[in-house]
Amino acid sequence: MYATIDTMCLLLHDELRNVIIVSMTSWLPSIEGRSGPKYLAIADSISEAITSGTLDQGSKLPPQRNLAYDLGVTLGTVTRAYREVERRGLTGGEVGRGTFVLGPKDGRRDIFMAQQPLAPNIVEMIHAIPVIRLDDPVFADTLRTIADEPEVNRLLGYQTGNQNEAHMRGAVTWLRRCGLDIDEHNVTITTGGQQAILAALMAVAEPGDTILVEELTFPGMIHLARTLGYRLEPVAMDDMGLMPEALENHCKHSSAKVLYCMPTLHNPTLATMPLERRKEIVALAEKYGLMIIEDDIWGMMAESGIPTIASLLPSQTVYLASLSKCLAGGLRTGFTAASPTITQKLRAAVKMICWMAPPLMVEIATRWIADGTAEKLTEQQKKLTATRVDLLRSHLKSFGLISHATAHHAWLPLPEPWRSEDFEFAVRLMPFRAGECGE
Repeated sequence: MYATIDTMCLLLHDELRNVIIVSMTSWLPSIEGRSGPKYLAIADSISEAITSGTLDQGSKLPPQRNLAYDLGVTLGTVTRAYREVERRGLTGGEVGRGTFVLGPKDGRRDIFMAQQPLAPNIVEMIHAIPVIRLDDPVFADTLRTIADEPEVNRLLGYQTGNQNEAHMRGAVTWLRRCGLDIDEHNVTITTGGQQAILAALMAVAEPGDTILVEELTFPGMIHLARTLGYRLEPVAMDDMGLMPEALENHCKHSSAKVLYCMPTLHNPTLATMPLERRKEIVALAEKYGLMIIEDDIWGMMAESGIPTIASLLPSQTVYLASLSKCLAGGLRTGFTAASPTITQKLRAAVKMICWMAPPLMVEIATRWIADGTAEKLTEQQKKLTATRVDLLRSHLKSFGLISHATAHHAWLPLPEPWRSEDFEFAVRLMPFRAGECGE
């Protein structure tokens, strides 16, 4: 079992090994006096207990069969109730392990929700996000420059497609730096990488379709699939990423026509696919008519020198890039590259979702790309990230940590019986002493 962890200092005290993480609750939901379907009565009772604090974060709910017996209801009723509470974001679990309390809605452990800090002066990096230097004046300077220009109000207007030529040139410039031979007819500007994934799915698949993914895939993709009704089919991978033989097996026996993958600095495992492996994947895509969504959000941070899948198979690839990891997530600026036909669908999807990427943010990104600031900030981000990774390695290297000098996430093997959620919960309970962790 493995856990994704952030690039902050986590100290594994000896006593951590002896912590009992999860306790089985003896609490039972009360459904007396509640109207409506019984499954909703059970779900409401559980939800109320969680939000009131009666059920603590990390508590394990009773097994479904036991609860059905105790309440005198069918197993199906309890199953529906548990699913409803999980849909509300209050619980989570795995087959064979049980269902656990994640916490009240305003503090649940959800990758898309704000997290409470571990302690004062401790930097918690639940998300794989870049280091922001609060003393860097470049953002303020750029805003002042833009504000002083006579036509600044043009950024308040609606902009779709390729209306803003400067923004399109900036996007093309960035994507060419990623190794793609494209022009503006291949480009769509998005509000970051997450929206780019959504737009790509809307462009090449329909809700209910099966999407092939690496067996361990980006959590944001899982979230989208669950919300929008896509079925994810995991494909085996090794330390070099997606395995060609496994992919071909799925191509032969699955109805899936779309593959989503992250060949460079894969999240969460950090695997980077070598060139020969990428060529094998491309050959299979051509053979079986497979459309590939290549998420290269880490490409500029990795600078592996390995050609992208999109550069090897441009006609069947939707390439996704973003400034979130190498510059700043707050810019909300991402780019896609695809064939002109698919690009029209991508632009239509962006328009449907949010009409357009924020013109002011894209303007800032465009200027930084043009004047070299983007490259400068990317190099700065690499150095800041490397410092944190060095600190992480100094404490966890002996535990088999897998990391990369310029990645904001790491991969930690956990011995049995540890699970990732249990490990995180235990770390949150650990006392952190001043001087033990650095930024």
